[in-house]
Amino acid sequence: MGANDLSFKVAPDGSHDAAFEIESVLFGDNGIPLEQTRANLQSIIDQVKARNPNASIVIVGIQFPIAAPDSEYASAFVKMFGELAAKNHAALVPSLLEGVAGDPKLNLPDCIHPNAAGHKILVENVWRVLEPIAREVGSK
Repeated sequence: MGANDLSFKVAPDGSHDAAFEIESVLFGDNGIPLEQTRANLQSIIDQVKARNPNASIVIVGIQFPIAAPDSEYASAFVKMFGELAAKNHAALVPSLLEGVAGDPKLNLPDCIHPNAAGHKILVENVWRVLEPIAREVGSK
């Protein structure tokens, strides 16, 4: 499927005392056709909703720095995340790599994967969207 699954429980005070659960599924471009990737992501969203109908879904979009941004595939890949977010009434982080992609000071020598400094920016990109959701869910 091309995904890594990470599930953890976090309390509002930052401890791991199961106040709410956050699930993260990370997808990369592993040569899987776009429609299969879309179907895989939708299936994961459906499974999360079936297990917990009140789950807040956050979709994190990505644009690959090695793909030509104006290519048909890259455009369709980026668009897919917004479409899935709209369809599933999910929050959207439009671009995980915003502020990092293409900056040699924020990436490993392969110019694709972020280094430690780049990862700090990725966290900020996600936290801008995730924090208000986590606070709302944690206050219930």
